[in-house]
Amino acid sequence: MQGVDPGEHAYHTLLHSYATPDTVKEFHAMMKCLQSRGLVLRPSIHKQMLELAADLGDPVRAGQAVSAIRRSGQRLSATAFSRYIVANAKSRRIGTALELYERMRSHDLRPSYEAMNHLMVELLRWGDVHGAENMRRDLEEMGYFPGLVLRNAFLGAYSRRDMSKALQEFEALKTAGFKPTAYSYNELMTGYSLHGDTESIRNLFDELQREGIPLDRSLVSRLFDAYVAKGDIDGGLSLVEEFPSLPPHSSSLMAAMQLSLEAGDEEMVGRVRTKMNEVSGEKNTNNMMFFGHLRAGQVTQANKILETEGFSLNSRDLVTFAVDLKRKRKRGEVYAALELLRDKGHHLGDTTSVAWLRVYDILGDIESALALKEELTSAGHTLSDDFLSRLESITTRSHSQTGARERQL
Repeated sequence: MQGVDPGEHAYHTLLHSYATPDTVKEFHAMMKCLQSRGLVLRPSIHKQMLELAADLGDPVRAGQAVSAIRRSGQRLSATAFSRYIVANAKSRRIGTALELYERMRSHDLRPSYEAMNHLMVELLRWGDVHGAENMRRDLEEMGYFPGLVLRNAFLGAYSRRDMSKALQEFEALKTAGFKPTAYSYNELMTGYSLHGDTESIRNLFDELQREGIPLDRSLVSRLFDAYVAKGDIDGGLSLVEEFPSLPPHSSSLMAAMQLSLEAGDEEMVGRVRTKMNEVSGEKNTNNMMFFGHLRAGQVTQANKILETEGFSLNSRDLVTFAVDLKRKRKRGEVYAALELLRDKGHHLGDTTSVAWLRVYDILGDIESALALKEELTSAGHTLSDDFLSRLESITTRSHSQTGARERQL
């Protein structure tokens, strides 16, 4: 450096000042620059890096920070271990997060409430209710008190599986001194909606009114979903007239549309489509209708929509479609849809190409993901950082899974 060197202490002080989510890029750039100039960073900087990575859900940076702390000769504290768990849980690397949790327990280290909370929420998201229940017992044995976010997560998981447990959790939430929020009621209503129990949801509407909690679109959507679940689309559309300022979410309307398409009820298809146009706009409605026809096996109708002037692919709907059909073991139909879209060039845009990568990841098709990269490069497209980082994540995971299978052999 030219001029007077500010000194090691000044550099570390400056680094600490940049360790915020808003200046994370500057923080890492400065770290890299100072290390290239021979500055040995103090462990406190790496701990700050770990804190920042946990806040942002960045397990890669968190891992780098942990490695640096260990290289400095320091053991990971319970706090550092917990923050490492948080970074992995937030990015939904549940396997790594659980491994770290078990390692902490085996070394008699006490995980933080934050780490256990994130782990349980993710376990419930992945459907591992039993694993989350076991961890909840650990949590309570450690003297922690489950908060509202965690209780709502259990409420949501139970409502989709066992309404008796959901109702017990709802009452326990109130007994513990928490006031149910609109989100709490929404989770409970989800369970009733799956069973078409419109009466119970109506009763909860009355309870909401008594509690002074205003209705919102999500709550009205749960009642609409209940009408659809019992096949009463007409009743659902009447609900729309009852609450004109709170129309159901587009996903709820699409469920009604799907039922109408599969039933071949053209009159109802027209009525639902009119409401979808009002809520989502014609452009988004066309996109949802395209995938709706494909789900119903109506390829000709889907192709007609694809040829509509101004058709624009919604990447989120493409990913949802892939997840849905993979779950139903209809991978071939996903590939058929991709071919239809490819014929019209709907795989070459920036956000669209990233969505295609996500679909190939869902299907476990690394070869197609790499081929897409080559195709985009050959066509002269500049690959975005998002595309490249996601592709790297897919290939890394694929290689690790292959290695695991080889070790088993």
